[in-house]
Amino acid sequence: MNQKIRNIIIGVVVVVIIAGGLFLIFNQKSELTEVEKEIKIISENNNLTEEQQAELDDALNLLKENPESAEALIGIARVKQQTDDYEGAKKDYLKALEIQPTNIVALNNLADIYNQEKEYKKSAEIYLRMIENSPKWISAYRELISVYKYHLPEKYPDIEQILLTGIEKNTDLTEYAPVDFYLMLGEFYSEVGNKNKAIEYFEITLDLMPEDAGIQSELEILKTL
Repeated sequence: MNQKIRNIIIGVVVVVIIAGGLFLIFNQKSELTEVEKEIKIISENNNLTEEQQAELDDALNLLKENPESAEALIGIARVKQQTDDYEGAKKDYLKALEIQPTNIVALNNLADIYNQEKEYKKSAEIYLRMIENSPKWISAYRELISVYKYHLPEKYPDIEQILLTGIEKNTDLTEYAPVDFYLMLGEFYSEVGNKNKAIEYFEITLDLMPEDAGIQSELEILKTL
């Protein structure tokens, strides 16, 4: 084989190697992961705000670092929820909760979706779970009261013990629970017609919030009944 043919063969081999390398690089760049495909679809199918797109981008970066990132899944779920993809959002919130079962954001947003879908028993279960895991999370008590009062009235009487237990778990060194619990109990007893108990807890509330005109008015009304 003369030198000229040898050089031609070497040249062809080099071209083939370069072409193969470029092909692999192109494929690696163009082949998206399932999450990347999902984020691409969300971005293309919705008129996202800059904040929503940034949240998706941050979520993708987090997942590249840690495929089991609950924070990333919650970020994606939030954007889905904001764009009315409730099924997709629920899937991601539930997956995030498999990783972090007590994550307040995932639990609260999941309960909100269940409320939107009128799945009140499921939302109530989530609020109870939040209360059990984070007994100082006051809004969970208020949301549960609302669900029981307006959608699951047969469960409304349960609120009494839930709030009393909440006081026990939130009593501080001065033996006062957050005023919210006393106020919620006063409202509960007033709703169920237990005048004496309502007055008792509204008076405790007023001792802690003496300038609250609404509570003063409520007490005056109850005492005239």
